[in-house]
Amino acid sequence: SSDIDSLDDLMSKKKITAYIGFDITSDSLHIGSLVQLMLLNWLDEYGHKTIALVGGGTTLVGDPSGKDSTRQIMSLSQILENINKIKKTFNQFINLKKGGSIINTSSTTALAGIPYSAAYAASKAGVLALTKSLAVEYGKQGLQVNCINPGGIKTAMSKMPPIEEPNMDLLLRQSPLANFADPESVAGLIAYLASSEARHINGESIRIDGGALA
Repeated sequence: SSDIDSLDDLMSKKKITAYIGFDITSDSLHIGSLVQLMLLNWLDEYGHKTIALVGGGTTLVGDPSGKDSTRQIMSLSQILENINKIKKTFNQFINLKKGGSIINTSSTTALAGIPYSAAYAASKAGVLALTKSLAVEYGKQGLQVNCINPGGIKTAMSKMPPIEEPNMDLLLRQSPLANFADPESVAGLIAYLASSEARHINGESIRIDGGALA
């Protein structure tokens, strides 16, 4: 459990950075997200640095076999519609006029041809386009919107069952020189983009792939 007294003491002495991740599997946020949005707003009101981290990988949840009608893989048009509607929800609860930082999570699949990931790549490309659009819309209000594009990262997603009879020539195209990166590598870049040192970085897409697409 959290040490509330120590956290309260820390926040009274210096400004902290806090982030909350959101998903786009629906055209609206779950009621449970209200608490998260209000927390971001509360921290912002007291001068702390807040980050809204928008992911997209789990947007494609579903049964690729089509046997389960309750968990269908979403189309690109559905995903983009969800993005636009959730953006309106953010506008209602988060004071974008005060500035801040939104960091979207796209993927290297949005930047180059990665085999066996067409639907995933399409959704990540939508996140990349959203980043540039929001950066232009809200830049004059002090809001920074950037996007990270991880390559091979050691997460549960990288441990998915192997593809049956894959084309190895295609797979070798995306192999970086180094091993898969740890999640901390991604977290470090997110922390930098949300810091004051990155205050002039806006609308950018940054790869974290060990040179795979160099």
